[in-house]
Amino acid sequence: TSALVGGEVIPSGVIESAHFVSTNSHVQVTGRFKSESNGSVFVFDSSYPEAKCEGYSSFFGYIEPNLGLFCLRCCRSGADCEPKDTPGCQNNIPGDYD
Repeated sequence: TSALVGGEVIPSGVIESAHFVSTNSHVQVTGRFKSESNGSVFVFDSSYPEAKCEGYSSFFGYIEPNLGLFCLRCCRSGADCEPKDTPGCQNNIPGDYD
């Protein structure tokens, strides 16, 4: 939301699908968004000091404009939030993207 540092409200209709999963070790959101860009994969994680998942020790995620995919995983332990060498949502955060 706009109340966050540098945050903005996502316009209505941009998110096409979103799926939330909660386990003992993490929560995650996966889905699709409308994209008109063929831009490269954007990676974000706990190394950004102004970004956090409240109540979790670490997080990581991707935005893939070329595929219209987004994903975010917030973890209780840093060991549960170790991305693989191959970037991208489907490689790192299995889930429902439809």
